[in-house]
Amino acid sequence: MRAYRSLLLALSLGIVAPLAGACRSSNAYDVNSTEPDRVLLTVKNDNFLEADIYALSNGLATRIGVVSGLSTKDFALNSTLYSATDFRIVAAPIGGNGRASSGPLPVHSGQSIEFTVGNRLAASHADIH
Repeated sequence: MRAYRSLLLALSLGIVAPLAGACRSSNAYDVNSTEPDRVLLTVKNDNFLEADIYALSNGLATRIGVVSGLSTKDFALNSTLYSATDFRIVAAPIGGNGRASSGPLPVHSGQSIEFTVGNRLAASHADIH
């Protein structure tokens, strides 16, 4: 029994330790990023619930971060996210139902996106500047 527990512990450490290192990286969505081709995303959450923010690009959802309820947060997006023709921003309220979507966004480097998560998710919208 002791050997079995030791084996399980060794296996779990062998799996978890590399994953812990893989999660540590520089923040790809750092607002102070010096990348010349970045797009600034400002998310204004008018909903009471905090929301997970995702970028959908080429059918793949990439989690950008979390915005607390009734607050605003900025993110810098790199070109691998916004260069797709079907790029959009989606907010999923934590602890709630539904989601807010910007719809397709034709964005180019140097532009900025203001995405407002409405108190009613259907009232959410995005503007490009």
